[in-house]
Amino acid sequence: ITTDDLLQAAQIEERGLLDKKERTPEMWRLLALNEAAMAVVAANFPDMKNIEF
Repeated sequence: ITTDDLLQAAQIEERGLLDKKERTPEMWRLLALNEAAMAVVAANFPDMKNIEF
C-alpha cells in the first residue's frame, strides 16, 4: 500500500462511491484498497476512534 493508495481511498470515501450498486472489477479493487488503507491507519494510530470498516 502506497501513499497514493491511501489518498485514493480517502477520495473514494469522501465521494461516497461506497453505495451499494453495480461495481466494476476496478471499483472492487479500489474498495479493497480503501479497506486495507483504513486497517493500516487503525493499526498504526490506535488512539483514533470511530474508524468504520
